[in-house]
Amino acid sequence: MLSDKGSLCHQEEIMIFFKRGMKNTSHLLIGTLATQIVNIAGFTYIARSMGPETYGLYISVGAFVSVFYIFTFDGLNKALLRNCSECPESIDRILTEALGMKLVFILVAVALCIASSFVWSGDTARTMLIVLFSSDLFLRGITTYIRTVYQATEEMKYISIFNILSGVGATVGSVIALILGADLMVFILVRLGIRSLVLVLNFITSRN
Repeated sequence: MLSDKGSLCHQEEIMIFFKRGMKNTSHLLIGTLATQIVNIAGFTYIARSMGPETYGLYISVGAFVSVFYIFTFDGLNKALLRNCSECPESIDRILTEALGMKLVFILVAVALCIASSFVWSGDTARTMLIVLFSSDLFLRGITTYIRTVYQATEEMKYISIFNILSGVGATVGSVIALILGADLMVFILVRLGIRSLVLVLNFITSRN
């Protein structure tokens, strides 16, 4: 009898775990699909509106900045996730203690990116775009850091929500900016501004 009860409890735990996993996976899938669909449609218009030369410049600048993302040491988030999962009651303390180190890595990545731009770019306009775009390293670094909170607490819906807000918001905002006649620098500023606002909302939500 006790064996049967134990078996039933084990089966219930498996079902609960399975349902939670399916729910979290569906949240992430919906967020990814929604963001990708809007991005594909948006950037089709953006590429045509900018023209090959300006759009090529935007892509090359973005690709250059992305190279330095490795210096933000994103692997630190995996270690934080493991520690947070083992001690969920200490998530706030663990993340707070690691924040300083994460910020140092991000600032080093930004500094390397800006310093390298003076060698690679070859002209002032391109260098200015790289310097501006380098703030994306900060946005991406802090966003993935905050995401650790939701992963540790299995609140994947918030990852999905903020992915949609950031991706869709930045794409829609930048399309509107182009329609209004914005140049490439304003286009980048609009994207970074919207993503910064979403990051602030993301941070506030994670603290709650």
